[in-house]
Amino acid sequence: MSDTLDYETVRNVNLTPLREAVKAWNKLPEDFREVHTTFDRTVTKPLSTERSGWHGASHKAAVKHFTVVQNQVLEAAGQAGWLGKEMSRCLKVIQGAKDDLKAVEEAVNEKPKGGGKNYLKLNTKDGVVYVDPPEGENSTGITKAYSETISELNKRIQKALRDAATADADLKKALTFDPHGKGFNDDTPQAQAKKDVDALYKLAGEKDFKRDPKLLSKFNGILAANNGNSFFAEEFATRKGAKGILKFWYDTAQPDYERDQYGFPKEVEPGKDLRKQLAALQDNLGNTLALASHSDSPKMTQWKQDVFDLGDKRLFTLSNPTRYDSTPPFGFQVMSNLMRTGKWDTEFLNAYGDQLVTADKKPYDFHGNELPGHRRWLSDGVKQNDFLNFGPKWDQGEDPFTGYFEALGHNSDASMDFFQDERNFDHVLRERTWLPDGEIPETGREKDFNGPKVALGHALGSATTGHDWDAPKNIPAEHTKEQADLMSKLIKGMGSMDEDGNADISLSPGMRPGLGSAAAEYVPDFFRAMKAGEDDDKLFPMSGAQAPMEHRDVTKFLVQLGQDPDANATITAGQKLYTAQVLDHHLGGDLPANQRYDAPPEDIVHEVLKTSGETAGTLASGAQEGIIGPAVMEDQDYDKSTLSKRLWGNGAFGTVVTGVSVLKPFAAHPVGSAVAAALIIGGEGAALSDHDAEHWSSNKSAPAADRAGGIYDEMAKRDVLQNERMLKAIGKEHGIDVSKSWAELYSGEGFNQGYSRVGSTASFLTSIEQVKQMAVQK
Repeated sequence: MSDTLDYETVRNVNLTPLREAVKAWNKLPEDFREVHTTFDRTVTKPLSTERSGWHGASHKAAVKHFTVVQNQVLEAAGQAGWLGKEMSRCLKVIQGAKDDLKAVEEAVNEKPKGGGKNYLKLNTKDGVVYVDPPEGENSTGITKAYSETISELNKRIQKALRDAATADADLKKALTFDPHGKGFNDDTPQAQAKKDVDALYKLAGEKDFKRDPKLLSKFNGILAANNGNSFFAEEFATRKGAKGILKFWYDTAQPDYERDQYGFPKEVEPGKDLRKQLAALQDNLGNTLALASHSDSPKMTQWKQDVFDLGDKRLFTLSNPTRYDSTPPFGFQVMSNLMRTGKWDTEFLNAYGDQLVTADKKPYDFHGNELPGHRRWLSDGVKQNDFLNFGPKWDQGEDPFTGYFEALGHNSDASMDFFQDERNFDHVLRERTWLPDGEIPETGREKDFNGPKVALGHALGSATTGHDWDAPKNIPAEHTKEQADLMSKLIKGMGSMDEDGNADISLSPGMRPGLGSAAAEYVPDFFRAMKAGEDDDKLFPMSGAQAPMEHRDVTKFLVQLGQDPDANATITAGQKLYTAQVLDHHLGGDLPANQRYDAPPEDIVHEVLKTSGETAGTLASGAQEGIIGPAVMEDQDYDKSTLSKRLWGNGAFGTVVTGVSVLKPFAAHPVGSAVAAALIIGGEGAALSDHDAEHWSSNKSAPAADRAGGIYDEMAKRDVLQNERMLKAIGKEHGIDVSKSWAELYSGEGFNQGYSRVGSTASFLTSIEQVKQMAVQK
């Protein structure tokens, strides 16, 4: 089910039938109780006495059955009562959402106090608030004046739609709740939840539970079957308490050991099936506990407080430690590894993050020596606490920030709250030392990846976009002022250095995928910053708040992100889609005067393709650095596996929204499917052929500069080919003449400018000048 319902559905929903159904369900428990009373008075009691004249085994069996029937009727009354309350709750939420949409509509249409003009408009089909100044007025000034109001009103609309969708989903679950196909019975949600949790802990008590893939599979099956069941989630979380849950995961995840040839303990690697089930268990536990975190019941309130209290304390004390044992982990370490999946409650994440940062900043007393706080998370024995996460080798779960950041990556509100706190921002982005959390890869596409830094990129991605970091991108997007300001702060910090050459904010390799994903939504902001002269807002339309930045900031940011194949692919997809939208917008005709860019069609194409080309050229410089620089990846690994297959196929475009934009800038001419399809140039345009890639890897005598030149040429060709197809599709769509040469001339001009600006404004971020005369090492 979608995270939201559409605007028209919620705004115009007729709730009368649901209201009548709620009344009927609220009356049903009393009706059932009347049936119970009547049955008891007219059947059970008369036939249970000696005076009935009925005796023997059949009599006893019948009376026993009467009792069962009466109990079932009472259970039906209980379940009907719960269902009536749940339906009533959902009705209130949906009614509240509808009222909120109506309130926004009234705010949009309200006349300003003092008799001024109101420029706000509401798209009543898609539910988007925008400004529409009449011709002859200062559209730029009016748009800026209303930007915060528009952002706030659109935020209220989206929240109302999400709330309504959640209530709609809950209503469906309630009405279809019948887990075992028994109809009305004692399996109310609460009762069934208790039975399922009983079954789980019985399985967990089996001998060799954590070593038996079949037992773990049964355990995972029950957890998965209850996905989304809040009654089950709370029952599971509170049955053993916070400490019991953490101890359960520690015990289950802890490996067995054997002695090596020298008598030292050696970890026994789990088999493939066992590891798969343990990884699934970690995910399922995270989903279940995340759901439970949204409950404010007394039991869950205490559970959450216990999690906080256990955070900076050792989980337990070893009774008979050996010289090889590590001290047991802290509560934060175990808990964070169960926070990598699911949608965690915002308030819980806020409180958890505050206490985690406090613990991390507090000096660590290690045998009388005061050490920096982050060193408390390190193991102190041969048998290390590096088994709490079943993920890649560079993410073993000792650093508690990793799992916490992954939770923030799927809760944009909590993530924004965390990074808006200056203490938190400075600690994790400027001050903290990030130690390796496992084996850091020295080669390949994950070179220099470190678990906590990868997760930090995910958290920043959600904070700057307002949605899950790995959700489909919105091109163009509509960002709030808070989101735009945070992205601006990151971009400027990652391109600034102190007098010793240290970056103000380090953009580590592992952070690039998450931030690159977010950067794809900021292409309109990049294009505006890269345009010289006036009317950048008319040439490059956008909705929401603009991230303030300078041209050189964009260059330095993109050349760093371009070094990562995933980031390069996603930003390229985003910028090409936005380029198509902008050209279609201007060339399609029939624009209101206040949206027109005052230039002939060819000049518009020139400026737009030049800016797009500069973006491509800057990313190409990053790709070169990713292949030949200090953070070198094998060229064939970068290009053959990524650029050919994802950047220029439909894979990368699948990560962005290629459908009709609902935002105001492109309402007049939404990009059609033919234009969007033209952006995907396929295998014939995927420049480096398999032959070329293999040649590069085997010809070890080729100068590094030649390799860099090859990358430059091929990426430039790709850019021109894509722009040619884009222009052709737009021309055909609107029946206008466009020249094929425009793409070659103006794209090439921009591509070269991007490459040139990297050399003049961001040379310290690349090594191309240093390798021009170097030969590749044999």
